[in-house]
Amino acid sequence: MVAEMATGPKSPEGMATWDPQSLWHGPFAAGEAGDGHRRMFSALPLPAVVIDPHGFVRQANPHAADLLGLARHTWLQQRSILQFLNPDDRQRLAWRLSDRAGNEVFEIRGVDLRNDAGEHIPCDLHLVHLEGSVTQERMSLLVVVDRTYEAEFRQGEQQLRRQTQRLADVIWASHSGTWEWHARAGLVSVNERFAEIIGAVLGDIEPLSASAFMALIHPDDRATMQTVVEQPHDGLDQPFDMRMRLAHRGGGWVWVQNRGRVLDWDEQDRPLRLAGALLDVSVEVEREQALRAAKEQAEASERKKSEWLANVSHEVRTPLNSVLGLVQLMQEWSPDDRQGEALARIVESAHLLRQTLDDLLDNAKLEAGQLVLEQVPLDLAELSRSVMAVFTHKAQESGVDLICRLAAEVPSNLLGDPLRLRQVINNLVANALKFTSRGSIEVRMGGHDNALGGTHELLVEVIDTGSGIAPEHLNQLFKPYYQADASTTRRFGGTGLGLSIAQRLVRLMGGRIGVDSQPGRGSRFWFTVPLAFDERSDMDEVRPVERPGAQRWSSTDYNQTKWEGTSEPVAANGQDSEELPMGSADARLWQALRESLVLQEHGSLELCQRLIERSDPSRATVLRRVLRHARNFNFEAALGELPRLDQTPL
Repeated sequence: MVAEMATGPKSPEGMATWDPQSLWHGPFAAGEAGDGHRRMFSALPLPAVVIDPHGFVRQANPHAADLLGLARHTWLQQRSILQFLNPDDRQRLAWRLSDRAGNEVFEIRGVDLRNDAGEHIPCDLHLVHLEGSVTQERMSLLVVVDRTYEAEFRQGEQQLRRQTQRLADVIWASHSGTWEWHARAGLVSVNERFAEIIGAVLGDIEPLSASAFMALIHPDDRATMQTVVEQPHDGLDQPFDMRMRLAHRGGGWVWVQNRGRVLDWDEQDRPLRLAGALLDVSVEVEREQALRAAKEQAEASERKKSEWLANVSHEVRTPLNSVLGLVQLMQEWSPDDRQGEALARIVESAHLLRQTLDDLLDNAKLEAGQLVLEQVPLDLAELSRSVMAVFTHKAQESGVDLICRLAAEVPSNLLGDPLRLRQVINNLVANALKFTSRGSIEVRMGGHDNALGGTHELLVEVIDTGSGIAPEHLNQLFKPYYQADASTTRRFGGTGLGLSIAQRLVRLMGGRIGVDSQPGRGSRFWFTVPLAFDERSDMDEVRPVERPGAQRWSSTDYNQTKWEGTSEPVAANGQDSEELPMGSADARLWQALRESLVLQEHGSLELCQRLIERSDPSRATVLRRVLRHARNFNFEAALGELPRLDQTPL
């Protein structure tokens, strides 16, 4: 019989003559007792079926139909409950159906029931045999306990347990103290590590009230934490991260990094529950404080050094200028070849020494913050001519063509610091001359108007055809004392500060500086600075933007340079229309005066005195006209010290 039920009989005896509707309301006994049993059966909260000894379903409540995915009448279409079980569970149930001894409840656990849709349902079966007083025939009641949600609950419980353990492991590994603020209860829950940080035992500080928690915080840091616990909800779930101090049980304060966020808000949008983690950062804070103190001490020492260098700048340069003047005077005493060569070397070395001192002193001023920029009208054409005046002789000696171009779009009414602009350009040109032995060096000035800022963005480029710079050196060029080629220092001298000073000056003027280069093909140094427009005249009337047109100067014909658009030759200082004397002795003095005027040196008066004593009246006239128009020379003040200058005829 067990085997027969295990395979599922086709139909019990007389099954074909059953009326489905009548059978649904049976097989409980007739009368009020049967109706009561039937109502109780239908109201069972669990899936339940009444089955015959062969396992065929004779009656089912709605929960059973829903569980197995069948309409009620389909239970009566020759279906056996055994068909929904796997072979092992089928045999277990069939064996219990055949054992009708006693009225005990048989429990079959861990059954895998598969409904009509093919879904597997983990469940337990509870079987009890019904007596004849309950049913009209020998029947059994089978109750199905669905364990699906229980299994999901157990799985979720296990997953939650694993996550909780993982979180505990992370907190332990990070050595963090945790806290959780409960606003309504007025309590703060903390862990053992929190207690360790403040030198306490967890059992000694629990329960920790909110007021006691706030009392642990340093008075200077308490207001910040108070803001966090009282801040209204603004719709943003922003975490907080603060560094604060907690009172240690042994005395003193412990620096901690406190990170957390508000977890819940109450009806008035006030923080209801907060949580955070503390990390002891006392060692880091002590290290930072020590480093900050050392840095401040080093900066103070550096400022004192820079201030000292800046203050003694005139004392260092004045005797050097005197040496230069005396050596140049000795060159006029008709020395023999050997003496002339020695004097020339002295002059060259003195110039290098002066350039080195200038770099060191400018760097000291920049570091000391003593360098102040001017905002005066600019004459970029004159600035270009001054570059030519300084470097033409050196370019001609090197066989390099030096060219200056001023683009047509550059306005003439701009404001800036001409001395510092000239210094940056001179540094870039001097650097290009060191690495260019043939070809040309071209200085280009262009730019564009910045409509948003109301300024003109001046672009200056220094392009050479020299040896170029290797890519690995490009990022280091503007660092102080850095030189890409050590042999250059041996050949030309220098401190390695020129490009660094240029970068600092450009940044001080609000601009940018950079370089593009390819080995063997030359380099392009460039910088941009924003220059304001000089929009006010002497009558406070608005001046229009003036653009005089493109201009060009070249060292190949510099002594007879023509300004594009004019036919009159321009002198070395760009102001006089007469040709300057270029004899062997006078040429050196004129060149020295020209450089002195361009660089605003203090030795200009001494050079003028020597030129007046050496030159005839016509030459003195030229000198007077040159000095009267020189932008960097105070002609009226010079008349008091050089009376012969005023006596020369115009």
